[in-house]
Formats: sequence, structure tokens, C-alpha cells
Amino acid sequence: WLSVSACTAQARKGREVQITVADRGPGIAPKDLPHIFEPFYRGQSVNAATTSGTGLGLCLVERNLRALGGSVTVQSAPGDGTSFTLHLPVSLVKGTLISISE
Repeated sequence: WLSVSACTAQARKGREVQITVADRGPGIAPKDLPHIFEPFYRGQSVNAATTSGTGLGLCLVERNLRALGGSVTVQSAPGDGTSFTLHLPVSLVKGTLISISE
């Protein structure tokens, strides 16, 4: 199961578009959460399951969003799934092919 949703919201820095991607997977261990945006970081459960990957994906997402003036947040609990929210300033969205109605 995977959910993708988008909305506009008022943030501290002004209006933003929030795109949330959520799953109902095993979640991320609390001890791994502070490190998931570090390059090459892979949680113990991922390593134990021999899941492929390099640990660069979330690092690249976070760095690219920061370069655009945005950010990414995560909410997760073991056994309860994970949701990532991309926060993009509205000024980046205006004038593109994206249309957000309020």
C-alpha cells in the first residue's frame, strides 16, 4: 500500500506545497530516524534483510529540497509505516506546469 497526497499550507516561511508519500510498511526504528538523511546510512534491519541499495536516496532528496529552499520531514514508528513530506515554497511552484487550487 502506498499513498501520495498534496496540499498547500501556511508555514513559518510562507505558503508551501506539501507532497506526502506514505506506506504501511515495517516503519523505521527510532534509533535509525536521526540518521536516515546521512549519506550511505542504512538501518540495521535493512542490512540484516540484505535489501539492495547504497543509502544515498534520502540524502539526495534532502539536499535537493534544501537547495530549492524546501525541506523534507519524516514520521515513522516500527510496525506502523512511514510517511515522508516534501515541503516546497509556493514561489517555486508558480509559473510551472503544476497547478494547485486552494
